[in-house]
Formats: sequence, structure tokens, C-alpha cells
Amino acid sequence: MFRKTVVALGLTAFAAQGFAAKLESTPVVVSPQAIETSTNVDGGSFKITTENAIASGSVLNVTYAVAPTNPAAINVAMSGAKCETKADGSDDFLTYAGTTNDGKTLNYSAVEKTGAAFAIGCIITTGATTAPAFPKGTVTATGISVSSAFTVVGSGVDPSQAALVKADGSESRILVSLGAAQFSQTIAGADAVIDVSDDRETFVGATSDTIVVTVKNTGKGATSPSNKTVISGDFSWADDAATAGFQIKGDALALTKSETDGHVTLGTGVNKPTASAITIMDTSPADGDTYTLTLKPQVGALATALPVGAFSATTTVSYTDKASSTGSVALTTAAGALTLNGATVKVFSIPFGPEVESHSIFVSNAGKAVGAITGVLSYGSNDPVTFSLGDIAPNGNKYLNIKAALEAIDELPAFGRGDITFTVNAPAANITITAAYNTAEGRANLFVQEQANLAPITQAIKVKTGA
Repeated sequence: MFRKTVVALGLTAFAAQGFAAKLESTPVVVSPQAIETSTNVDGGSFKITTENAIASGSVLNVTYAVAPTNPAAINVAMSGAKCETKADGSDDFLTYAGTTNDGKTLNYSAVEKTGAAFAIGCIITTGATTAPAFPKGTVTATGISVSSAFTVVGSGVDPSQAALVKADGSESRILVSLGAAQFSQTIAGADAVIDVSDDRETFVGATSDTIVVTVKNTGKGATSPSNKTVISGDFSWADDAATAGFQIKGDALALTKSETDGHVTLGTGVNKPTASAITIMDTSPADGDTYTLTLKPQVGALATALPVGAFSATTTVSYTDKASSTGSVALTTAAGALTLNGATVKVFSIPFGPEVESHSIFVSNAGKAVGAITGVLSYGSNDPVTFSLGDIAPNGNKYLNIKAALEAIDELPAFGRGDITFTVNAPAANITITAAYNTAEGRANLFVQEQANLAPITQAIKVKTGA
């Protein structure tokens, strides 16, 4: 009963004179990579500044949302003109007095050599040299918070108020929290169009194309000594056929970068350029480093047909975490594609099987260029199958015998339906594709799209008839 009365009187007194102290914390954000192999995670430091005189013999209570694993070792120091110093010059006014509240509250006895009160403006800094440590699993995006209070002799308990410490002016008592992944990659991919009217040797409206890779490092605890970026795709067109192995001809492929001290280079040895991968090495990466690969079709004797296809970029970042363990993370992003200003037509649900006598698929070319024809069959859950269908002559009309073409490579489906994408290496405006098929029963010549809709229509009629 006496204790409750004392506390109540103390709170009334503080209500009249304001808070006893102000608590300020600067939140520490760590990335998953920074604490990957850690057992405990250090929180940041914080300071408590007295805003009222604190009597000698009072107790400072520091309460964490999670019990620290090193309570007795946490550094607590006092400084500032308003704090007294001992005769030996030290500022050890606070004595660790153990924990309560299941280890979450750390208690410190405040005793000054003169017995006088701590004056207003005395600064108590916690964790400046040895910070509170918390089990790794307790450090989440929400963060671990801290609060403080003084149990003042003869007055009671008074909480410390939060201070405005963030750049945006918001309040925080968070010591440490878990942030997003520390490393990321962004891509500005290739998007050039290959000109079929120029033997596929040039781009439409451009002499070159670029793939730009930017690697970010938010610096949230892990350090990165190096990274490697591999741009994958078809680079066979850039090979100098006159030399052994893969050698870049002319200026077909060129690397530029945002840094200037030479630590970014094309790979060598096992990382040297190949017909399917260009590797970029960075031995001292910085946040926001940018790597630009320029693709430039060659002219004259070095000119060659350019392949249609997509690119991807994988950046493997090596890093060291706070526990001095090494790791790596691979970041992969689509990096654009080279496309063709030719005709690409997809025909859906082409049927196969004994009931299908033949397919009636024709291509017509109203232009003056010869166009090579290829097909890509997507059938069930199988891998796409690419097959050749010959050339279409200028001002010509050609029957596409897809059954014979697929039989020739042993890929003709025995039954069911498949989608086929036809690509004609000629300007799209000049190409027309029509598709139908013949059934053995009744020899009905039916358009593929129409036939694909017959089943649900027939079923609907049956339902209505049955009703």
C-alpha cells in the first residue's frame, strides 16, 4: 500500500513538471544478407537526456521489447556539462543492477559522488561501444523498440518521451529492424528491330542497341568485395569467323561502365566472352554501378545475319555478413530482345490425329523479298519444337505442309491440338497466312478457329435439346 502511494505521488509531481528525460534513438536497419549467419544482432545506440533534476539514489529502468542477450556488457556512459565527473575523471555514475521483467528491463543505480541531483541536460548514452544484442530470430521488419524511465526516490516512476530523430520528422524508439534484400538489379533491355529487307544485317532506324545493367547496394550491413554479371543470349553473329574460338569482331560488342578506375572489365579465362554469354567482372562494386553492353551490327565484309532472340542478365553478388561469413546472391532479370520486322502469325488449336486428313495452311507474299518460313509448335506440356518450311517467293503463294515437316524431324503429334507460330522473313505488311484443315469424315474444309469453337456450341445445343 505504501509503495503504491509513493508511486502515485511521484506521477502527480511529474505531471506538473514534465517528463524526467528525453529518449533519442537512431534506428539501425540490417538486411537479411547482413545477418545471414549471425546468432545475435547488435542494436543501435541511444541517448537519454535529463529534462528534470534526478536525485541521487534513483534507478534508471531501460526496457527493451526483446530481452538482450548481453545485459551486463551493454555500455552505459554519461557525458555533457550537466553531468558531474568523479575525482578520477571517469563518468561512471550508473551502476548495473540486474534485470527484471523476464530480462527485458535493465536497471541502473544512479549515485553521484556529491549526492546532488543530476542536473537538467545530463546525457546518458547506451550502447555506444557495446550495443545491446538480440537473438537473430527476434529482429523483424517491425523492429525492436526501447523505452526508459526513472524510479526517483520519493517521487515514483516517470517515463521518458520519444524524440524526433528520423529525417522525415517521424518519431522512433526503434533500435534495430530487418530491411529488404540489400542487393538488387535493374535492366534497360535490348529492343532493336532487325530489318528483313536488308538481309537481316541491320537494325531498323538505328546502328546499335544496348543492354544496361544497374546493381544497387543499400549498404545495410553486408559488404560486397565483388560481383559478376552474365548477359546471356545469342551472340554468334558477333564472332570473328577468321579467328579460332570466339573472338569479338570489330566493335560488334563493347562494354562501357559508370566507374572510371578500371575495376570493371570483360571477363577472361573461364569467364571470357562466348557465343551465348558475355561476362562483366567488377572487383570493387559501389552502389549504383552501371554496366552497358552495346550491340552493333557490322558492315561490309564483317556483316552477317542477326538472330532473333531474347536476352537475360544474371548478377552474382559476393558479400561478407556481420558474422564475417561469406555468401553470394544471384539476381536474374530479362534483358530485352532483338525482334524482326517480318511477319509472325500464331494459329491456335491445329488438330492432329487419324481423323485429320490434311491441313490447308497457305502463305502469300505480296512483296518483292524472298522470305524464309519457320514454325514453332507448342503441344501439350512438351518443349516447343522449331521446324523449317522453306521459302516464300516474291509475289508468291505457298502451301505449308506442316505434317511432312514435323514427320521429317519425328515430332508429328499422334493426336490432340497444338498452337503453331509461323514466322516469315519478309516485311509483315506483305504477308498473309490462312489456315484450315480437312477431316476424313465428309471431307469438310473447316477454318481452324471455327472448328475450335464447334465443341462448346454443340454441347450447348445438346443441353437445350435435352431440356
